[in-house]
Amino acid sequence: MDSGSSAVLAVNNENIAITGVVVEVQNSVANAEVKVASLSSNPLTVAASAKAYQYLQLTKSNLADTDASKITISFRVPKSWLTSNSVAEADIVLYRYSEGTWNALPTSRTGDDANNVLYQATTPGFSTFAIGTKEAPPAVEPGVEVCTDLTDNDGDGLVDSADPDCQALPQPVAEICDDAIDNDLDGLVDSADTDCQVAPPPAPPAEEGISRTMMAWIIVGIIVIVAAVGYFMMQRKKAE
Repeated sequence: MDSGSSAVLAVNNENIAITGVVVEVQNSVANAEVKVASLSSNPLTVAASAKAYQYLQLTKSNLADTDASKITISFRVPKSWLTSNSVAEADIVLYRYSEGTWNALPTSRTGDDANNVLYQATTPGFSTFAIGTKEAPPAVEPGVEVCTDLTDNDGDGLVDSADPDCQALPQPVAEICDDAIDNDLDGLVDSADTDCQVAPPPAPPAEEGISRTMMAWIIVGIIVIVAAVGYFMMQRKKAE
């Protein structure tokens, strides 16, 4: 495809809501391919709208989004689906999933046939798409990321190991007191960490009173003195 040219992909499959894709290129491309597929369910954890008619996948090869100056998608919605879901014809929008969120694309009604209402929308690139109502889906609390199921459980646009919730957290280690890093993860660094503060020397043991041995010797001395005094007094009385 030469720069400034366009290519038309016609889709004739009753199970696929998209009926055609027109790609206008601003850069020359060779062997470009575009494929359209309908999905049986929403491949993401977040709904595109309150009521979705169909989810679709548009993939390409040998063609970058930046190579295209304009991408136009034509699609149809059965009148029976609109009626059974109480959806007005003017309330249909084509959504594109990009950068972790569903984005409504400029969509217009182009006509109808016996069974379908026909629409057209422009998109800046290829991705996962949804045909749904303008009404936003009910708010859903994000879940907890499961790291091995290939699903964006918490709705942040990141799956499994690409999600920070699945990346190993640092483990505390002994504090190093001169590296300006909180090694033990207690919020304190180096000298501010109690692990790096020198404990004061223990206080000397309190002086105890007279030991039991000393007390015993004192008692013995007193007894000896008393006995000596008594003996002296007895001898004195005999001498008189």
